[in-house]
Amino acid sequence: MACRMKFLAIMGLAVFACLVWKASASANGFLYLTSSPENASVKIDGVSQGQTPVSVSLPAGRHSVEASLELYRPLTETVEVGEGEVTKVDFKLEKGSSWKQTQPLEFAPKGRGKITIITDWPTAEIYLDGYKIKETTPVTLSGIPAGNHSLILINKGYAINRPFSLKRQEALVFRESFDQIKNNLSRPKFGEAGAGLTTQEIKKRRQALPARIAVQLTAGQNPAEEKKSGSVFWSESDVISVAFQYRKSGAEAWESSELKLGDKEEDTFMVGKGTYEVQMVATHEKQPAGLWTSVVDSKNKKVGGSKVLFKKDFAADKLYTFDITYDGNTNLLYRVTEENLNTSIE
Repeated sequence: MACRMKFLAIMGLAVFACLVWKASASANGFLYLTSSPENASVKIDGVSQGQTPVSVSLPAGRHSVEASLELYRPLTETVEVGEGEVTKVDFKLEKGSSWKQTQPLEFAPKGRGKITIITDWPTAEIYLDGYKIKETTPVTLSGIPAGNHSLILINKGYAINRPFSLKRQEALVFRESFDQIKNNLSRPKFGEAGAGLTTQEIKKRRQALPARIAVQLTAGQNPAEEKKSGSVFWSESDVISVAFQYRKSGAEAWESSELKLGDKEEDTFMVGKGTYEVQMVATHEKQPAGLWTSVVDSKNKKVGGSKVLFKKDFAADKLYTFDITYDGNTNLLYRVTEENLNTSIE
């Protein structure tokens, strides 16, 4: 009898342990993470969880998930994990300057360093390993992986090319002078005889430069005239604008330049060489005006619009000028002219 009671007690404890385990397990969920491209490093709530694809058991609720890969822009999402469920997240990473860190160097990932760039002409554009950096000079860029890199600075039609090697936890300072390049007339110009560069070296340096885009908006043959009606309390005016949007093939997010007749009719910017999708979206709206608009909720009314979409190859060190005309209705036309920049480069 005693043996039987002991057996029942042991079985009871086993059943209780099983129920406790099931209860605790049901309070968790599973997060399955993938990325394109694969092997992205994953952090969940700030804790490293390996590389994609990866599956993790987590308490049910919200979690902060970050995916990062060298030469790609990191992505962070807040994910809701359901109790006893599998939640899938696929990170589509875009190429960019993934090493840009907001933390000081001492908190940067092991094996990384930083560079400080100072130029006599401020606001020089920066290209690191072929990717445009959002900031301009003077600036300090931290969290750069150790190894060989290419630094290109561009300002006012002049370029400085500085290949460099960075060691672990190293801090380099670049002090560059565009004036020296501009005023050094005694030296042969880049690409000219006597410059000491081979044809291959010239071609290689040229191919590292970005393309420059210029967009100009003008009214069409029958532009919508600015009209005002009513009194000082209520009137309407025409607002005609074109969004020039572009993204490199394979990217998801669009970059955009907004043009508006009578306001911002021109813009210039630079893009890395390659094949791009280009989209122009024209809009004609009636904008309420007058004192009464401060009393009532007045919104713009769309009265016309047009859209064109195409692909375009942008080559290194070349200027592409887009002359855009829009009549305020459905006629959206454009013409592209191309011109070699022949940027002076050291």
